[in-house]
Amino acid sequence: MPLAVAAVLAGCGGSSAEPTLPPGKAPTATTVILDQRPTGTATFAADQPVVTGEQDPLTAAIVAIESSEYALVLSSDSALDLLVPNSAFPAGVTADNITARPIDDRTAGITLDSDRDVDIYELGPDGAEFSSPVLMRTKRFADPIAPLPVVFLFSGDEVTPLDSSYEYDPESRILEVSTLVPHFSSLMIDYGSKSPGSAPEDFGGAFILEMTNLGDQEVNVPFAMEAKVKTNRNAEWWSWTFVSPFDGRRLRGQNEVESWALRGEWAAEGNISPRKVPNAPPETLVDGSAFTSRQEHSCFAVGDGSIQYRAVVEFVFNSKYTNLDTGEVSSQSKPITSRAVLSTKTVPFRCLSRAPTATPRPTATTSAALGNQPPEVSLISAVGYPPTTVYTVSVNDPEGAEVKVSWTGPNCAEWGPKESKISGRGEAVMTWTHPSPPCEHPSPDHSDAVITVAVDDGSWIVECDFIGAATGKGDECTVRRQ
Repeated sequence: MPLAVAAVLAGCGGSSAEPTLPPGKAPTATTVILDQRPTGTATFAADQPVVTGEQDPLTAAIVAIESSEYALVLSSDSALDLLVPNSAFPAGVTADNITARPIDDRTAGITLDSDRDVDIYELGPDGAEFSSPVLMRTKRFADPIAPLPVVFLFSGDEVTPLDSSYEYDPESRILEVSTLVPHFSSLMIDYGSKSPGSAPEDFGGAFILEMTNLGDQEVNVPFAMEAKVKTNRNAEWWSWTFVSPFDGRRLRGQNEVESWALRGEWAAEGNISPRKVPNAPPETLVDGSAFTSRQEHSCFAVGDGSIQYRAVVEFVFNSKYTNLDTGEVSSQSKPITSRAVLSTKTVPFRCLSRAPTATPRPTATTSAALGNQPPEVSLISAVGYPPTTVYTVSVNDPEGAEVKVSWTGPNCAEWGPKESKISGRGEAVMTWTHPSPPCEHPSPDHSDAVITVAVDDGSWIVECDFIGAATGKGDECTVRRQ
């Protein structure tokens, strides 16, 4: 089943009215929409009610158009559909003279502050006003970790975010964007940065899911896993800048989460118990910027296994646009209620008959003589989301010192970050996106690439290798004195 996600952006002709239940209709647990709240920090009681409904205003408007009699117009590149209700045409405009022509950012006169992945269309006749919105639909291949796009309409000196919904099919990896267009001018679909190193990894960019990676475990020895969901203030979903093509104003767009709710569950594969822990937590209104779920597991037999955490977040946010030259807020949307946004992380490891040691340790005499011990580094854990692979290591410096983590090995396309620093204990993550083309490899798992992570505390260097880009665990680490 496709995963449907909608983010309703209040723009021209948009609506962010709170959904209500039909008379006599009992609330359902499948569609949960947070109570909309004014801008600011709010504290929620544990028993605070959640507003439920069957259909938000945007979905209702889209269904109404699709169920009506309409004219279907394709863009000149056949990538974009326009559904114009027959009752919405202005005088003098027919389906025959409606156009949607792709243009580049230079032709549109738009200057962006980074290497953005955008599609821009010139809708004609320019300035045409419709009595009810036109439905725009477009489909595109998208990675599951890619951010959700934002759709803008450029008209005169106004830059307006439009009401949009998203439907993602994880099997075909096709993302469908549906947008309500109130009038015709230049339309831009912003898919985010072309650099995968700066793209948010979870929840369409608004939130991050982090999960502990403890490495291999010993049979019959309990261990605790932690999953943390937190707001992502460094993501491009949160803030972006652009230059107005009409008057040269430098504008910053910014999304602000007002409130959010989380529900999650744990699941295990292999010789691990418990197999499934639902309601961890149940539907919970979160007071703060992060929520941590902790669950104890144990291996009951030797073998490969994995633990997964599945989180669903629903949140209320608004979007505002600030003039960077004057500091004036030029426009701000009403509170916007998201639909459920999903993220899942899986940590693979082995259940062993004895406790694993990823980093070879020097003898006690040698450690005392050298003054400190090398960093403790787990085996590299790789999880593949073709054409992307995420590599992770856990690092612990016995002295609590800062260590430098360096990655090498990917031999095509984009990857990173190449370096990072960890103080004491933490995780280092590297992401490699290797589509074909441009990446051409002799085997599907990219076995010609040897991924190496080096952890340096100034006295010791620990190096760990992983061959290829498939899901799995890396080779034993080596340690050497500098």
